[in-house]
Amino acid sequence: MVGTIGDYQVMQCGFAFLEAGSVRAKNTTNILMKNLLDVFLGAVAYWAFGYAFAFGDQSNSFIGFSNFFFINLPDTSLSFFFFHFVFAATAATIVSGAMAERTSFLGYMIYSVCITGFVYPVVSHWAWSGTGWLGAGPGNPNVGYQDFAGSSVVHMVGGTAALIGASVLGPRTGRFTNGSDFRGHTVPLVALGGFILFFGFFSFNGGSQASISSPGDGVVVANAITNTIICGAAAALVSLVLGKLVYGKMKWSLLVTINGGLTGMVAICAGCNSLYAWGAFATGIIAGAIFIGVSMLVEKAQIDDPLDAVADDFTLPPVSSQDEMTSLLPYLYPLKTRFLHSSLTCVLSRRDSFTLPLPVSSQDEIPSLFHYLCPLKTRFLTLPLPVSSQDRFLHSPLPVSSQDEIPSLFPYLSSQDEIPSLFHYLCPLKTRFLTLPLPVSSQDEIPSLFHYLCPLKTRFLHSSITCVFSRRDSFTLHLIVSS
Repeated sequence: MVGTIGDYQVMQCGFAFLEAGSVRAKNTTNILMKNLLDVFLGAVAYWAFGYAFAFGDQSNSFIGFSNFFFINLPDTSLSFFFFHFVFAATAATIVSGAMAERTSFLGYMIYSVCITGFVYPVVSHWAWSGTGWLGAGPGNPNVGYQDFAGSSVVHMVGGTAALIGASVLGPRTGRFTNGSDFRGHTVPLVALGGFILFFGFFSFNGGSQASISSPGDGVVVANAITNTIICGAAAALVSLVLGKLVYGKMKWSLLVTINGGLTGMVAICAGCNSLYAWGAFATGIIAGAIFIGVSMLVEKAQIDDPLDAVADDFTLPPVSSQDEMTSLLPYLYPLKTRFLHSSLTCVLSRRDSFTLPLPVSSQDEIPSLFHYLCPLKTRFLTLPLPVSSQDRFLHSPLPVSSQDEIPSLFPYLSSQDEIPSLFHYLCPLKTRFLTLPLPVSSQDEIPSLFHYLCPLKTRFLHSSITCVFSRRDSFTLHLIVSS
């Protein structure tokens, strides 16, 4: 249990990397701070009243109303509390990505408390408490809704709140203006976050069994983890191919593939314990297609979602059981109810709201949410944050030209770059932290330290071995890019 809970917390690291890489550099600190608040504020809110609303000993079919602040809560329930607190923090983190770069700090703090302290606990009470009106218990013989790891209880609640929040906040200033570039500032961070989330989902889904010592637990956990990777892989591949076909000339997209894989792992949460492998594969195909379709609809409606959180999490779990599912009604009805319940939070994020200052003004959004949060210049940051021309890159030993400063220190690959290398950007600069003389001539297409450290012509012999794979007239391997 402790190991599983630790892996759940690793997912928060994955969300942090994913969101930090998907926003512009000037708002990196702001989005990371909000991820921390989802954990810290969520822990306090879930301890104070969230757990009582979800699993209080005294309750009705709608909400619990006992064990506030752990009053009269037995010690044996503490691990169960932490288990579901991580689920609540996950639902809140989904929303932070969809509303990134245009949300006020104070408003988001209140919003995070509402989600972890009320919205998610009430929905989890309906499905998982044993007394809720959706739960599969003796009091609900006609409903029996099954959601093993939270496809709708966690992810659809977060996705619904993300959709409503992003809609009522409106797009970032200039987001849908022709020629505006709002791409994230670093793709490697996004990829790292995606890999961490893939790993975290194995524990997220497999650990929902909440036991490994009883007979049959190992089979359920193994089945859940296996179905998770199969469904995620199928969804990622479908998203990769459909993304290439739908977006036309766009290259094979890393970001679409990552988000497609996450969508598949979200969709399989509901039935990962009971589906066969072929069922998980079919679920992944459907999830990948849904992701591409929803992503296009969201952009068509000019809903600004920097992380595609709505397309990732606002998806219908296709199946949750192969043997017991005789009607779609018990599954569709609770989904509608959860959508309406989560939508109630939109009153907190309206631009004309008089109770919660959630959206920032355009004057605060354009310069940077980092300055809105921390106006002081921090000495420990070396990222290329947007600053004035007088103190450009004051704390960085890497001067850049005005052409490189605006898009990124390392711009996206252009069609002229046949063999792009970050080394070309680093070597010509007079860096203070390098003590080795590293001259690079214009003739060196692929500069290498090996070439300068070893004067022998071993590089020629080593490289010539690969020539059979890279001849320009090769018909077997498409290695050479066009001019």
